[in-house]
Amino acid sequence: MGFRINCVAPGLIDNGHLEDAQMRWMSKRVPAGRLGRVEEVAACVSFLLRPESSYVNGATLAVSGGWDWFDRDSSYDTAVKETFAEEIRR
Repeated sequence: MGFRINCVAPGLIDNGHLEDAQMRWMSKRVPAGRLGRVEEVAACVSFLLRPESSYVNGATLAVSGGWDWFDRDSSYDTAVKETFAEEIRR
């Protein structure tokens, strides 16, 4: 059978530990309008482990709701620092 190499690239995922302000701020930046769920990432990993994905090789599966690290306004970084300055100082 050989080897298959694939990648699952999660975007902004709700880890259950975000404060409401962080959740709202992050959700506004995702084209899907919400953060992803852990179960959605797990479902993609599960698919890649099943025989039905045997022809998938060398792929990066973005589980990101359309959010992209490379296609974002870097001014968001400054906004994050300003919005969560107290947490950053800790």
